[in-house]
Amino acid sequence: MNSEQLYRAIGQIDDDLLTRYEARRQPRSKYWLKWSSAIAFAAAAVIISFMATNVWNQQNPIYTASGTVIQSETTPSGGIPSDSYATPVNGSKFYSPEVQQALKKNAGKDVKYFVAIDVFNDMKPIEVNSAEAVNELERLTALHYKVGYATAWTYQGNQQQVDYSYIAGYFTADQLKNFVADSHYGYGFRFATNGDGLPVDADQGIDIDFKK
Repeated sequence: MNSEQLYRAIGQIDDDLLTRYEARRQPRSKYWLKWSSAIAFAAAAVIISFMATNVWNQQNPIYTASGTVIQSETTPSGGIPSDSYATPVNGSKFYSPEVQQALKKNAGKDVKYFVAIDVFNDMKPIEVNSAEAVNELERLTALHYKVGYATAWTYQGNQQQVDYSYIAGYFTADQLKNFVADSHYGYGFRFATNGDGLPVDADQGIDIDFKK
């Protein structure tokens, strides 16, 4: 074999090796291309889902408790629930007779209570939509209480129904009994009712967007 024949033989071997290498590498490249595309698609789906969830939460700042929720209770004497109770002094809390009855009746059960929260400063009610009320709601939220604004209606003028907002929350029995009161405020807990005397529906949820 002369030098020219040897050179051609080596060249042929190189071509064969290159062809075999490309044949082995090609399927793997396609595999990794498909795998990379799948990963990228999955990552994009997660990002889109996260962004959509954030947008939904921003547009729908309504919290509704799951499970069994107690929203009303008859008075111990069997009468119609009343919104009246002793005004609590700063640093104290007071439960309406209906709330006390519900706590006793449902002791040991896995339930939550949907209650109105009346906040007092020096035994005077604070404005529901005031900066003072918002600050207190933020404090309670930081303590992991589910609190916000609920809506009820009452009669006004010629039996016209008018909506109004009030502070409300979903509490467990333990949270109600061990409620952390601020020393500057007194708190009254009761079951809210509409103008017709029927309880406010707990399924409406509470608006937790305090700074609108």
